[in-house]
Amino acid sequence: MKTSLPDPVLGDLTRLDEMRSGGVKGNLMTSRIWYVRDRFGEKELQRIAAAVPAARAIVEKPPLPFVWCSFGDMIDVDRAILEGPMGGDLDKMREFGGAIAKHDLPTLYKVLFKVGTPRFLMKRVGIVAATYIRDSPMKGEDLSDGGVRVVQTGKTFPYYFCGFGVCGWFEAAIELSGGKNIRVVHGACRHRGAENCAWDAHWG
Repeated sequence: MKTSLPDPVLGDLTRLDEMRSGGVKGNLMTSRIWYVRDRFGEKELQRIAAAVPAARAIVEKPPLPFVWCSFGDMIDVDRAILEGPMGGDLDKMREFGGAIAKHDLPTLYKVLFKVGTPRFLMKRVGIVAATYIRDSPMKGEDLSDGGVRVVQTGKTFPYYFCGFGVCGWFEAAIELSGGKNIRVVHGACRHRGAENCAWDAHWG
């Protein structure tokens, strides 16, 4: 998918230092290992590891799930995945976001699903987001039409992440909590001039 942004993957490059300065938990880093290995094979994983120092580091010594890692390192790995086996298709980052949710949520956040509905989960998505990402809080707000808007403040995400990965994660999370006919729209984006990123989620 083509974009009109200064960088089609990262977005607004004036925000690059801010994007790279964030923190992500180790489970987000190691998800890159199992995803590439599962979808594209060990040979592709080793190719990326040989080309990208940050990828080589997580392959050789995967971080513990709840250790904070560099968002900048994750950006480097993701760009290699996107421009390599994903063939530059940003929509595949949406699929990747969904795969992470389906991999993590049923085991790491069982309590939310025991008592939760899509609305219950999306109103509390900030609790889950804070366990993945540092300094970029999210908050769910009811919409008058029955959906939920999630607003993200703090440090800016790279465009591939906010415009695609987060959407896929929300879609999968809503599906796991029982939602049907799911629609997630990234209606406001910092890379397009908005004050904060926001996603509107609806389901049947």
